[in-house]
Amino acid sequence: MKKRWFVVYIKENRRHKIVAMLDRRHIQNFCPVDKGPVPAPKHKTRLFSKPLFPAFLFVKVSEAEAVTIGRTKGVINFVYWMNHPVTINDLEMEYLCFFTERFTGIGLIKTHVNPHEKGSMVTVPALHMDYDNMLVAVRTPSCKLSLPALGYVLTAASSVAQETMPESAFFRRSLVYN
Repeated sequence: MKKRWFVVYIKENRRHKIVAMLDRRHIQNFCPVDKGPVPAPKHKTRLFSKPLFPAFLFVKVSEAEAVTIGRTKGVINFVYWMNHPVTINDLEMEYLCFFTERFTGIGLIKTHVNPHEKGSMVTVPALHMDYDNMLVAVRTPSCKLSLPALGYVLTAASSVAQETMPESAFFRRSLVYN
């Protein structure tokens, strides 16, 4: 049978134990986390790591293996929509993995659920102009990832990279995005 990505409800405080248990059983799983620096005392910075969906865990199993997931300690149940378990296609999972690796400070926006719609990722570069309409800065692309099967849109924005234009308006150079 073909393996698909399913979403399961888990107990929030048991995430690490459930992931370790599934890893021991060689079951592919993914818990998207938002990572980033947090200021700490004495001019040090620490990294924080918080799950984007505290009660969700993504598992890739076949229909036959799904029974063992439901019996795992700490797993509450599969996420259902209209009497069917929610499935995420492989492309959306690749987008989600890329998004959580590339961006920090990820925000969630609740939208309508549509399991038949495909997810999409949109990159939006932001250009900053001065009073003479000269380009002074390019913001690295902010990005939005739509997950219609879950009913969420993930948003993230990166820092501003300063780009100054040369004196001559005829001279063009490629802009580098971070």
